[in-house]
Amino acid sequence: MDSLIDSGVEELNNILGGGFIEGSVILLFGPVGSLKGYLGDQFIYAGLRAGERCLYISTWRENDEFVDQLRRNFGWDLEPYIRGGMLKFLDLTSFWLLDPSKINENVDMSRIYEAIFEAKERMHKGRILFSNLSHLLTFTSDRYSIIRLVFSIKVNAKRSKSTVMFIMDEGAQDKHLEEDVKSICDYVLVTKIVGKERKIKVLRALTKHGLEWYNLMLRDEGIKLRIVV
Repeated sequence: MDSLIDSGVEELNNILGGGFIEGSVILLFGPVGSLKGYLGDQFIYAGLRAGERCLYISTWRENDEFVDQLRRNFGWDLEPYIRGGMLKFLDLTSFWLLDPSKINENVDMSRIYEAIFEAKERMHKGRILFSNLSHLLTFTSDRYSIIRLVFSIKVNAKRSKSTVMFIMDEGAQDKHLEEDVKSICDYVLVTKIVGKERKIKVLRALTKHGLEWYNLMLRDEGIKLRIVV
C-alpha cells in the first residue's frame, strides 16, 4: 500500500484522503500573489517536523532570506534542521548573475541538471521543493529542456521515493508548456485571486478528491483552507 505524507495543511490532507502519496510529483500553479510560496514553505516545514530530509531548490532567494522570512512570518526556526543536515538549500541564482556580455545568452541547462541531481544524490525518500519553475523560462528559450527537467525529476523521485513540489506562475510561460508540465505531474493544485480572496482547488490527484474551490487563509501559524459556500 502506498504511504501518504502530510501536505502541511490539515484541511488539504482531508481533501486528498490523508495527504500526498509518497514519491509523487506535485504542481502548485497559479498567479503571482496567490500564496503558492507559503504553501510550498509549509510543505517543507511539515516534512522537517516529521523527520524527513528536505531539499529546497530556489531560483530567486538565498538561504538566509528563506530562513529569516519563515522565522519572521510564522515563528518557524529552521536553523536546527540546517545544522543537523536535515534541510539542504540549492540556490540556482548563481547561474544567472548579471554579466552584461552574456545578457542575451541562454543559461546552460546541463549545469542546472547536474547541480540538482548532485544535491539530491544521497536523498532517499524526503521532500523537494522547486521554487520557481517559471523563472527558468526567463533564462532559456528551450521549453523542451524544462519539460525534460520536470520529467527527469519525476522519474528519479519515483525511484528514490522522494516527494517533489514544483511552483509555477500562471501566465509566465506559454500555455503549451503549462499544459505539458500539468500532464507530467501526479497532482495539480491551482490557485486564483478573486478580489481580496485567494482560492485553491485540486485539479488532478492520485486519490479521489472534490472539485470545490477553497479559500486560502494566511494565519499566524500558517496557511489554512475553508470551503467556499
